[in-house]
Amino acid sequence: RCPATGHTRAFRRRVSGGDVIADAPGPVQAILSLGGPRVSDGYDAPPAFPGHVVAPLDDLGAAGGCGTVNTAPEPGFQRLFETTQGSLLADAVLAQRVATGRAVPLVLTRAESDCSYDVEGFLAGAAQTNFERILEALVSSADLLGQRAQVMACVIDFAEEDVISTPAVYETGIRTLIDRVRDLCHRHAMAEPVILLRCDGGARLEQQWALAVHPAGTRVCVPGPRYACAQDRFQRLTLDGAHQQAALDAAALEAVLAGGRWTCPVPLLAEFGATPVTIEVTFQSDVPLVIDPAD
Repeated sequence: RCPATGHTRAFRRRVSGGDVIADAPGPVQAILSLGGPRVSDGYDAPPAFPGHVVAPLDDLGAAGGCGTVNTAPEPGFQRLFETTQGSLLADAVLAQRVATGRAVPLVLTRAESDCSYDVEGFLAGAAQTNFERILEALVSSADLLGQRAQVMACVIDFAEEDVISTPAVYETGIRTLIDRVRDLCHRHAMAEPVILLRCDGGARLEQQWALAVHPAGTRVCVPGPRYACAQDRFQRLTLDGAHQQAALDAAALEAVLAGGRWTCPVPLLAEFGATPVTIEVTFQSDVPLVIDPAD
């Protein structure tokens, strides 16, 4: 039993060596992140599920090489030596499953990023190539265990990096990226993953609104904006903020996986009300909105 959680029942280790991992039921799952440098941010915090949340066997951990190296992981897994937003999301999902008495799978987590400054460059950049290699490593590593592979979720976060593309090019590029992730999973005989689309406002507010109102598929959702979570002075998530974002992401992911829907409040229509000084705004939302009276 892992001291931190007390729920792991069995372990396994490759005969030729490597880290000890949980012997978990069902497919080997993956929670992957794809985007700009922020998706690879690391935090000084211990993993909550050290046997269950693992990284590819290439010594790059959950954060990846940030586009500076060509990923070529061999089949197998290694325990995490750092905590990332992706691993925190995996921890949050597994914590929900422990709390509800469900099976706790083995989850591979990795963030693939690079320093591309526009969406067309990102589509042709190092992060894309390394993402494809991680999917290959996921499948071959699952084969070692005699199990299937499945990408549970892919977080796409490329909202603040591109300030030069035209609105049409940016929106088309993100939709192309979503389609590419789905196609790569289908190529490896894996079902369509849930796409968690990170929208943060800023320079791309209108395009992000369009992506949220007309998502590219039923398994694409916007969990909640990063600006609602605790940030440092560089607008990077603090550890507390990363936990808050992970909780949002996990709630959205579980809702979609259960066949439901998740709607971060999105304005659909604004029009004049009964008086000239009144504007009525219609939102799509799962619960009634609470308006901040001080705003």
